[in-house]
Amino acid sequence: MQAGFDRSQMLIGAGATVYTEPDETRWRADVHVGGLEGEIGERWIRDKDVKSQEEIENLKTALTVCGERDQAWYTTWSGEAICWK
Repeated sequence: MQAGFDRSQMLIGAGATVYTEPDETRWRADVHVGGLEGEIGERWIRDKDVKSQEEIENLKTALTVCGERDQAWYTTWSGEAICWK
């Protein structure tokens, strides 16, 4: 029993998606840079998930460099659970 659901009433899965096209990788890198420039970066600093704004800037630079490389890939992992009673 997890979270009030019987295991026989749960479908659980996981997966991965890989983006290999340069435009897709560049776009996804830009999305993450935007998050670090906004609410996500602010929250990471506030919650001390990073030591300083410098770490945020280093991450933004690394994402930008990666996004500009034609051979870069972007992979995202996902988990899912469907439950019913």
